Amino acid sequence: MRPPIFHTGFHKTGTTFLQYSFWPNVVGYTYSREDSSQIKDILLSPYSGYFSPDEAKQQIHDVCSGPFICSSEEFSTNPNLGGFNGLARIESYRRIAKVFPEAKLVVMIREQKEMIKSLYVQYVKLGGTATIHQLLDPHGRLRALNPGFSFEYYDYDKFIDEVLEYWPKEQVYLYNYDDLKTNQTSFLNKLSKDLEFTYELGLIDKEKSNVSMRYWTLKMLRILNRFSADLLVEKHYHFHIPFFFAASRKLMKFVDSHMPGNPKIQSEEILGAGLCQHIDRIYERSNAQLLDKHGIQFNK
Repeated sequence: MRPPIFHTGFHKTGTTFLQYSFWPNVVGYTYSREDSSQIKDILLSPYSGYFSPDEAKQQIHDVCSGPFICSSEEFSTNPNLGGFNGLARIESYRRIAKVFPEAKLVVMIREQKEMIKSLYVQYVKLGGTATIHQLLDPHGRLRALNPGFSFEYYDYDKFIDEVLEYWPKEQVYLYNYDDLKTNQTSFLNKLSKDLEFTYELGLIDKEKSNVSMRYWTLKMLRILNRFSADLLVEKHYHFHIPFFFAASRKLMKFVDSHMPGNPKIQSEEILGAGLCQHIDRIYERSNAQLLDKHGIQFNK
């Protein structure tokens, strides 16, 4: 029987598109978001010391009896918490390897400035009110309650080295989100060739894809977030207006689509030139190693 395929994120690397418009069309494999959620819970929910690989395998076989694909960015854990110093993240990969050592592992990564920009936009979508600098350096606020963002989380070279302690290199398939964004068809053809399956791609459901927010929409939404306590626990707001969160999202969706002179968000507009240069310096060595060892180079 063909080995299972685990698509593990990262967040903000086209995961939603693959889940709705690609994985369901792979021939010879079972995939659904509901099954993936169950499999993810079976693997990640048990507390440390209570995880049984044999029991997890039986439970997963009750969900999927044949070859299956499991896609969940939660295997890469929460980037806003830095993967709890990376410990929770590597444990999730270790658990997959313990249960399915034969599995194929798909990992999607993205250039760090673009990733951090996208992470901040998502934070504002969820109701955040902090500046980008407060998000990247949260430890002056409530560190005891929130490990916070860590630049080390996006040190992909060291991350892959850790993963390869549990997985044979030939079973780990590492991809650059830039390639998916640049040429979708070419990327999907390469993915199917690498993993040795065929697919029948139907119409793309754009309603189920994450659409990038535009610049002035983001600016306005961060102001509107101060009039709702939703959804984040740790945020600063003036007072809470019931139902305002949902209403403001509908308004901003309209603004995104119809407001003239509302450009796409560029990394430097959110991060600033100084922070962009700082991020490039942080990851310069790691990204050079990524190119040398894995042949992945990010667009500048």
